[in-house]
Amino acid sequence: MADTVLGDPEKALLSKPWLPLGCSYCFTGSKAVIFVTGLCDDGCYYCPVSKDRLGSDVFFVNEEKLNMDEIEIEIERTNAEGASLTGGDPLIVPERTIEIIERLKSSFGSSFHIHLYTSGRYATREVLWNLYSSGLDEIRFHPTRNIFLNRIDWAVKIRGWSVGVEIPISANLESWAKKVIRYADEAGVNFVNLDEMEVSPSNIHELKARGLKPSMRKPVVESAFETGMKIVAWARKQALRVNVHFCPATYKDSIQTKNRFRRTSSADAKPYEELTVEGTLRYGVLRNCMDPVIKYDNEYVDGEHRVPPIRELVRNIARDHGCEGFIEEAYPTRNREPVIESTRIYP
Repeated sequence: MADTVLGDPEKALLSKPWLPLGCSYCFTGSKAVIFVTGLCDDGCYYCPVSKDRLGSDVFFVNEEKLNMDEIEIEIERTNAEGASLTGGDPLIVPERTIEIIERLKSSFGSSFHIHLYTSGRYATREVLWNLYSSGLDEIRFHPTRNIFLNRIDWAVKIRGWSVGVEIPISANLESWAKKVIRYADEAGVNFVNLDEMEVSPSNIHELKARGLKPSMRKPVVESAFETGMKIVAWARKQALRVNVHFCPATYKDSIQTKNRFRRTSSADAKPYEELTVEGTLRYGVLRNCMDPVIKYDNEYVDGEHRVPPIRELVRNIARDHGCEGFIEEAYPTRNREPVIESTRIYP
């Protein structure tokens, strides 16, 4: 069976009940993205991970650089119902990865859905069994070498979780993708995801060196979309048992990320913040005030001198207390950084 994943996420979920459960959570913005480590030994030329993360043993939950003891706090702040574990390769630090899974399952219950991405390089039989035993719901392989394909077989033999393959796609990877799909079908995996190959500052030179051109309209490889659709059509004609999906990069950017921002903003917005349709937050802010104490509506202004994003209100308070007044829009991170837009209101 093969199909594409396009359009409104809720409609997609209703019309495609066989969509991988991990994808279903991501599309509705209810999964936290846990960047377990930037360490990786695969060296994929198309890797879009930023240079400040790739190759470094750093840890992020969504956009927040945290330590292990802050995971549950961030999950609660963002109102997540599941998590995806990514990197780098999470299995290069298996003890840490397993601890994360166990902590999340213990804190949020067995229904908290967790999926993980790996090349399979370090997916030994023991590691796979420990991942399953810790409560991992779904494992996704990106087999960067043919010798890693048998890890998929090992995972499938463990009954009780979902096993999939997820690989990037562009014109020069068409033959490889078909080979991987056939292997996945014979192995009995649950799904294959084809991700439209993305272009980032960290991979653009390697892509160009291989004759791959960035699209003029969006940060993806030109013709990657057409190649993905072509392979989906090919898979449909093969009468395969495995489900084959194509995921456009725009879906991730305009649907998944936006929905996650909206969910986080709704759960974490302060009384003075306004939620935008993009899932960002707007607020007024006062800086460099001459008065040490500022009051608004008989209440002290927030400790960071933030107030509702009403132009007249910001202007009046800034004027009366000798402040600079701004209206800002920011991502729903803990400290509201980075700021997307800052508009000076006074003076």
